[in-house]
Amino acid sequence: MLKAGLIGYGYWGKILEKYLIQSVDFTLEAIHTSQKHQLKVEEVEDFKKLGIEAVFIAAPTSEHYKLSKQVLEMGMHVFCEKPFIRLNEVQELVNIAKSQQKSFYVNYIYLQSKSVKKFVKLCREEKEQEFFDAKIEQYGKFYEGENAMQTLGSHLIVVLASIYKEDIDTKNIDYQKMDQVARAEQLYWRADSKKPNIRLAADLLSQRKECVAKLVSKKSIITFTPKQEHKVSVYKRQNNGDLLLNDTFNFDEGNNINYALSFFYETISTRNNVNNWAEVLKTTSILEKVEDERTG
Repeated sequence: MLKAGLIGYGYWGKILEKYLIQSVDFTLEAIHTSQKHQLKVEEVEDFKKLGIEAVFIAAPTSEHYKLSKQVLEMGMHVFCEKPFIRLNEVQELVNIAKSQQKSFYVNYIYLQSKSVKKFVKLCREEKEQEFFDAKIEQYGKFYEGENAMQTLGSHLIVVLASIYKEDIDTKNIDYQKMDQVARAEQLYWRADSKKPNIRLAADLLSQRKECVAKLVSKKSIITFTPKQEHKVSVYKRQNNGDLLLNDTFNFDEGNNINYALSFFYETISTRNNVNNWAEVLKTTSILEKVEDERTG
């Protein structure tokens, strides 16, 4: 088992603590936090003195780059919660990880979802695509200054990055802010003749918690609904134009954090031959475009 340290002990940090305690790959040895805790350490540098091998970062988005760089340069593996906003920062962290021969993993939890993996596979196989529509809504308390697309929309952006990869050109993104503080936002992609148009909406002001993604093609509709019983559904168009439910796929979405920890451990054991860098880089490039549009 690898000795693990945790930075940040807010809502998500406490969730990671629970899973790390139960992990068969990591043993939680220290937590860097301002709160009282029996595993508390005062400085990040204390991790090195304790022989920590992997550090889990659950700090605000604005601190992700600084903390990840510090930990990697100290010679420890990094598991950092999403998102990152600047592409050059992620590229730098990837290069540091390579030079240090350490793992750098950004936890876009949907990448570990079996439902998402099935949805991505079906979408990539689908021909004659017409449009892709997705929305994610949730009301609650978030870090001061965070916005809908970074906090929620990034979950679905990374799904798009997995489906379309290099086909998404950030130059073709239109951004729309739905309120003054960017708690509700939308993105549109203008596609060429070979790719579908895409709309993605994120809303932190909604009174309900919902996530829906839908790919429409000439022959079928494929849906991803993680909050429903049927996580992935396929509807086929009949000759008369009606839609008929053709297939459903049900997966347990309750183990995604365990899957993420296992994947991170695999990136360590394979010395970066396994990673999620391509999806993270594409997602970051889109979030950077959004940030520039929002603040420009």
